[in-house]
Amino acid sequence: MRTLIIVVALFIGFSCKKPAVEFEKLVPTIEKDPNLVVSYFKAYQQGNLITINFTTSVENNLKEIILMHGSNSTQFCMVKAVQPKGTGNLQNYQLTDDAPQGETTYYILKYTTKSGDWGCSELFSSAKGQ
Repeated sequence: MRTLIIVVALFIGFSCKKPAVEFEKLVPTIEKDPNLVVSYFKAYQQGNLITINFTTSVENNLKEIILMHGSNSTQFCMVKAVQPKGTGNLQNYQLTDDAPQGETTYYILKYTTKSGDWGCSELFSSAKGQ
């Protein structure tokens, strides 16, 4: 199981509809997260939008999956939340980010379980023009 440290703070001048979330450090683990496994992630730009496609192979006991973005690899804001489709087969999702964060936008998928626990995926990025 991953150990995560989270600090929630408001950042003046950081453009978020909701408070920004700063992830101080993600401590890696040898075993895979038992709640969410992302088997595919791709973000590509279409005009002023970024389309995000991702596939999960494991979704155990999840209440929601939240796509978060940021202009660096430590501060993230919520883009959209989706209802998990459940474990069984590969589950495909497509979301649109209508507020990319500069030259490179960083993404994580945060999840919340039905029991209130949470975790997040590895870090993904999309460079402008890709």
